[in-house]
Amino acid sequence: LVGDAVVLDLMHVVDGITRDDLVDKNIHKGDIVLLKTVNSLTPATGKFTPHFVYLAASGAQYLAEIGVK
Repeated sequence: LVGDAVVLDLMHVVDGITRDDLVDKNIHKGDIVLLKTVNSLTPATGKFTPHFVYLAASGAQYLAEIGVK
């Protein structure tokens, strides 16, 4: 996984990243995709925080269908 990446700004997502959040992002087969979320703003405390943005099953399935790296 070395190469140029597509960074998707998903700072507006507050729960799971779904297929609907990704379909209009112009993602192509073979792209390396990075998901920018509000998780980056959460300080690292060493404790688990249940309030985080995650890749939902529909979002993961969509990325797999496209064939991202």
